Amino acid sequence: MTNKEKYLLMFLAGLIVIAIYWFALYSPLQDKTALLKNEVQDLDSELSLISIEYANKETYIEETEQAKEYIESINTRYPAGLNQEGVIYTMLSLEDAVDSLTIQSYTIGNVEEVLQNDQFILAEETEDEAYERVIKVPVNLSVQTSYNDYKKILGYIGDYPTHLSFDNMNINNDLTNSLVQSSFAIHFYAIESSERPFEPTDYFGPFEPKEDSIFKPLDMLSINYNAGRDGEIREPDDLIIGLTSLNSALETVGIYHTADEENTRINADNPNNEPIEIHVSQSEGIYYYRYKTSTSVYPADYDSGQPFDPGTMIDLKVISSRRYDDNDLSGVNAVLINETDLPMNVRIEYEDANRPRFNVVEQRGNIVFK
Repeated sequence: MTNKEKYLLMFLAGLIVIAIYWFALYSPLQDKTALLKNEVQDLDSELSLISIEYANKETYIEETEQAKEYIESINTRYPAGLNQEGVIYTMLSLEDAVDSLTIQSYTIGNVEEVLQNDQFILAEETEDEAYERVIKVPVNLSVQTSYNDYKKILGYIGDYPTHLSFDNMNINNDLTNSLVQSSFAIHFYAIESSERPFEPTDYFGPFEPKEDSIFKPLDMLSINYNAGRDGEIREPDDLIIGLTSLNSALETVGIYHTADEENTRINADNPNNEPIEIHVSQSEGIYYYRYKTSTSVYPADYDSGQPFDPGTMIDLKVISSRRYDDNDLSGVNAVLINETDLPMNVRIEYEDANRPRFNVVEQRGNIVFK
């Protein structure tokens, strides 16, 4: 082989080495370098955006807190569900808040769907279908009240802690008695959601179906009757003492004569035991009653008393109620005085067996507890 051929072979070998280096090493490195440069540019752009976002972090935190407060306000105005007990409690509270108001009747309607969120998703943890909807329950009621108090009803509905609305209003003016008679519908609203389980509020405390009525015991409505329990025959009650919890819409103590509750009733609201006195007397064949709390007396002329006809015995009924919880301490310390020739029969109903509300601290005369 000549020198010329050797030089040619060496030249070709060099070209082959250079080609291998180019295609196997240098070219891929160039491509990778270009990719890395692009990634660096993207990261620089993202860093710039993050820097801008970070500079505005206080604004975002403030807006997030405002959004949370708004959601909380919506959740407060719209409970997670509705039940009839809550509606009944609202009606009792309304009647208690407006002095001259008498709710003659009301009807609770069926649940109506107002709005539904159609964007359902599967919850990742439970794989259950998430849901959210706004519901309402209409309550149609008939009322009687004064004109000024009718405006209070509308204000009460507008200021109620949860959202209420009203419509279908019909008003008649009773000029003779200076009253307004009206019928209208109040709508109760709630937002039902898989994220908000409904936990009903216990408005009325423990409930015994065999002993408790849905509203007040019937005897608290001034209904007197002759037929007692188990066939017992007795006279209509003369005096009533009603005892309840401070959580109730009623005062903790109410005392009245059954013949005229409206004009003879006195009340007291005490978180602890209220001192009361029930005193009946007799003079020249006429019987008199009187009673008092720490703040009220009936009649105004307490020493003279109010005449009444008790029949063959003096009937005092105590309508108590079970304790709401351990913090429910209301009740009475009663002084019972009977200065007549008739027995005073004291019947205590619906009493809390473990922590009685009715406590007799002093008694004089012929007093029998049934």
